[in-house]
Amino acid sequence: MTRSMAATEGVDLLAESLLHNPQLRVQVAESRSVHQSLILAEVTRVGDLQDYDRGDWLDPLTLARRMGLSRPRTPRRVLQEAKAALPLAARAYLDQVLLEGTPRPPSAPGPRTF
Repeated sequence: MTRSMAATEGVDLLAESLLHNPQLRVQVAESRSVHQSLILAEVTRVGDLQDYDRGDWLDPLTLARRMGLSRPRTPRRVLQEAKAALPLAARAYLDQVLLEGTPRPPSAPGPRTF
């Protein structure tokens, strides 16, 4: 079963998978070694590519360190491909989230408390 569309806004966009996602094509992440490095770095969702403290996308060098790499070439490609795969409205939403300083979403949605 596959979805016909990727999430394009809201918390669903932040939780959208970077890996094995035909609607969000990040080709470099399909490499087995890159895939494994992203998992070990706990960078598996669109929201994981955001640096909420800086209010921007992760810096390629920071992502390289998290992935255990000495050079930012591959992380730069991951970031470029992820950005390019997102529709304009989705990128605008992410810019708004970062501008507002919205905190990083939890890795798994929990029950709502009122």
